[in-house]
Amino acid sequence: MAKSSLRRHRPSFARPRQHGFTLLEIMLVLVLIGLAASTILPSLMPKDSGVLMQKEARRLILLSQTAREQALIKGRDMGLQQTDTGYRFLVFQESQWQPIPDLRLLSPVEIGDAFRIEILPGESVWRESLEYEKGNGFTFEDSDDEQSEENITTPDLYFWASGENSPAEIQLSSASDSGNRISILIDESGSISQAEETPE
Repeated sequence: MAKSSLRRHRPSFARPRQHGFTLLEIMLVLVLIGLAASTILPSLMPKDSGVLMQKEARRLILLSQTAREQALIKGRDMGLQQTDTGYRFLVFQESQWQPIPDLRLLSPVEIGDAFRIEILPGESVWRESLEYEKGNGFTFEDSDDEQSEENITTPDLYFWASGENSPAEIQLSSASDSGNRISILIDESGSISQAEETPE
């Protein structure tokens, strides 16, 4: 009887309650950290960083490919023109080159003060051809002096409705370091790609 009484009244030592984080709480914190980093890091990166330049180069390649496809689909010659703040796409209609009115994707692009863009025509035969077209009114009709310069402008690079391009090299460079640049190559057959970096 005494033994059973001792067993019943034996003190129990309860384990202290552990305070920790569940897996769900840890995952939630990691997600919040990732969102914060994705918001803060871009503002800390320099405006002319290589990452942003690569992004601009990819955008230019994709938009140029889109312009080439639209030229084929719609049967209209299109072009790319360098501007003071970036570049824009043009279409040849109503006997002149003009900004593309019905395709928002190909609206003018501003690349900001951190970058510079330069469009260099390809082989010498193409340079001579482009100069001839610009100097002899291939792409627009002679008009009154009141006609604005924007309406008689011509592209620096052509995407013809036949599927061909005027070969060129587009150089995207840092405004603060001209040696930091990316080259985009466009050949006659329609290929548009970023030039591979060659080790110095």
